[in-house]
Amino acid sequence: KLRETLENLIAGGFIEKPIVVTIDNDSTELLPMLRRRHLEYSGETWLGERFLQFLCDELKPCIDREFRTLPAAEHTSVMGSSMGGLCAFRAVWDRPDTFGNCACLSPVFQAPLLADVALNGRRLKDLAPKMYLDIGGDSEESKVPMFVWEEGVHAGYWWLDSQLQPGVETMRRLLEWHNVQHDFFFAQGSRHNERAWAQRIDRPLRALFGKRNGQKIA
Repeated sequence: KLRETLENLIAGGFIEKPIVVTIDNDSTELLPMLRRRHLEYSGETWLGERFLQFLCDELKPCIDREFRTLPAAEHTSVMGSSMGGLCAFRAVWDRPDTFGNCACLSPVFQAPLLADVALNGRRLKDLAPKMYLDIGGDSEESKVPMFVWEEGVHAGYWWLDSQLQPGVETMRRLLEWHNVQHDFFFAQGSRHNERAWAQRIDRPLRALFGKRNGQKIA
């Protein structure tokens, strides 16, 4: 869905043509319900620090050498969903020298990061990143269904976006408090899985690579 959406947005003139690098996520379970990527993406562990170091100091320089990039942080964006959404935010927060913009789909914002942004979020205003946040889950008008026929047994955590809403709302309020511009979308009734994120993937792509006024790029 990502490739199809990118092609349509580029062909329609809605976004600039980006160089896209996708990173495989390791689904290895270290313990039941504890996958390696849960530690790599958190930022609160040695593995999390090492993963971000790998992105910034090994992978990014390699891409800059191999492709005709605009290497400055202001032209470099990172996007992820769930724990990957947390990782995307932390990339801008911890390494603004490398990543200038981020998109966080259904992010798992944790208390240490929220406290850090509460105390030090003013510096984001000076960095002026493009930031996109979204969340699904229950609303007064729409509830998340426990089962969706099209998704079969790969339904994801149908309840999780509803539980993540307080963290996302807290981050939104902190960004507003520090006058940090950002885009936000509430996908009412949406589940916590790849199918749900694919259905709205155009929104973060527009936020990162399009014009804020929504006009086509000439």
